[in-house]
Amino acid sequence: MNVSRSLQSVTLRYTVPIFLIALFTNFTYWAYQQVGEAQNLSKYHVKSAEINLGTIIGGYRDLLRAMSSDQHFTEPDISLHERAQRAMPYKQAFDLAGIGFSDGVGNMVSTHNDKVHSIAHRKYFHQVIRTKKTVMTNVLIDVSNGQTVYVLCRPMFDEGGDLQGTISASIHFSEIQKALGTEGESDIYSVLLDEDLNIISHSRDEHYIGVNLFNYGYEKLFDREENLKALTGSERGGFFTYSYPLDLSYVEFTRVEGTPWILLSKAKFSALLGEGTLMFGANVLLIIAIYIVIASLMGKQVVGLTQPLDRFLEESKVVFNDASMELKEHFEQVIQASRNGVFCSRSGLLTREYFLRGAEKSLALGNTPRACIFFDMDNLKYINDTYGHLAGDKVLALFVAVLRESFGHKRDILGRFGGDEFVVLTKEFRNKRDLELKLDRFLEKLQSTADSLGLDINLTASIGVVMTDNAGRDIETLLHCSDMAVYRAKQLGKGRYAFYHASMIEVPIFYE
Repeated sequence: MNVSRSLQSVTLRYTVPIFLIALFTNFTYWAYQQVGEAQNLSKYHVKSAEINLGTIIGGYRDLLRAMSSDQHFTEPDISLHERAQRAMPYKQAFDLAGIGFSDGVGNMVSTHNDKVHSIAHRKYFHQVIRTKKTVMTNVLIDVSNGQTVYVLCRPMFDEGGDLQGTISASIHFSEIQKALGTEGESDIYSVLLDEDLNIISHSRDEHYIGVNLFNYGYEKLFDREENLKALTGSERGGFFTYSYPLDLSYVEFTRVEGTPWILLSKAKFSALLGEGTLMFGANVLLIIAIYIVIASLMGKQVVGLTQPLDRFLEESKVVFNDASMELKEHFEQVIQASRNGVFCSRSGLLTREYFLRGAEKSLALGNTPRACIFFDMDNLKYINDTYGHLAGDKVLALFVAVLRESFGHKRDILGRFGGDEFVVLTKEFRNKRDLELKLDRFLEKLQSTADSLGLDINLTASIGVVMTDNAGRDIETLLHCSDMAVYRAKQLGKGRYAFYHASMIEVPIFYE
């Protein structure tokens, strides 16, 4: 009987299952992280696109509401042609594809087509006339100019309350497409669907317009009936899908308020693997290395049972020292991975998740006034496309450095929300004027720093500011309001800041 081989066989019998369990546990945890990342990414993009669409459509609703009650357009003795002429400045100011006026039977004149043409065949026209409510259409082809547009149509009434006709705004296809907000990202895309689940906007490829979601290329769904029921019967939700060949994805969807649309974002696991795959591979290799070391050393122990005790203890000391080094390296890798989840690797600022956590805790401490400031770098895509991504990275680093210098107090909370979006929560100001001066210095410092480094670029940012006195102390509400203020700053010409106030929701911009 060979005692050495018998002991080695027993050792393998117990260690191999332990090794396989460790691998399986590691894989399960890694897969869980990838699923969570895909879900969070989809939910973030749906929320972001929902806010963008709500801001765009809400602004145009306010515009049509104001114009439809303005005597400048509702005078009974002016023609459709005259109304269209008077609407031309509004069309240009809001960069619309067109503004049109019709009578009660569907004869229309618009800013881009001064000839009378009929919209009586349009479903949305009859819906507005029947319900006397504002209607948002799916994607349409404007026969007068061949443009792909979305139409927002509202009824017009005379002074006696009788229906006069309609006023409509034609929204550029590209404006809604940009609002979906996944440009430059390979791991996710967003689409808008109509009531029949046909694609009416795609964040990347407009060739899919008109294609039904369930016939989308090699698209397959785990449970078509359940997914169809969820999409048609729920306000929001999510489900898993797979695409040929075996590409697992997560889909998040929500209905867009005030429209017949469904907004859907899909995150692909295959494109999200990246650093996670490297970390998983490193952990697997580490487990295999530890197993080989332990198995080898246990084999040596079995063979060395007949050797002097001091030789056995010396070899055991080497064994435990080597194993300790392996475990220390593994611990350092875990710590680094945890840090990468808290801070953005490119800017060193807090990620969205940890910014929200810190902001919630800060806002809960006392009633000291605070300001939520949303920074949107202007023209970063143009810099990347014109000078290359190395220049773009340099500009991004410069922006972060100036941001840290301007808001560097230990109680300030700084975060990065996207490629060119940053948020600051601060209470280091005495009043609104003090905050304005600080933002003026930030914009001046931004450009002067770029000039001193010899960068021949116009480095600016559109900034939205909301104070807790005006919007409460809920961080999600503050972010939504500051995002609307950014939208106002961009409308006013970029390179400036705008303070949020309630009229941004309730009154159209041109009323100011």
